[in-house]
Amino acid sequence: MEINNYTLELEADNIVNQALVSHNEFGEDAVQVIHEVCFAHQWATYYAKAFQLCLNCDTDEGEDYLEETGDTHFTSISDHATKVAYATLLQTSMKKYFHYFN
Repeated sequence: MEINNYTLELEADNIVNQALVSHNEFGEDAVQVIHEVCFAHQWATYYAKAFQLCLNCDTDEGEDYLEETGDTHFTSISDHATKVAYATLLQTSMKKYFHYFN
């Protein structure tokens, strides 16, 4: 599957749905679930997928998140790509999550 802005939006929808199910069925904190799912997501852990996300998606919000949290030290280009991919997936998911409640 190619990772692009469209598939990023679809994946964020899936992550939010998973978080809402965890919250409704098990009482888990949905925001925490979103953080955990994004952190362990294959797009944020596999270098090739992280590079594909960085190449094909708008990562501005993810990069802004990293700057705001002070996570701007990278040990390699692969480290940079996985952190940007995680932050982009997280921000896209969080935006969708909060959109559900507005």
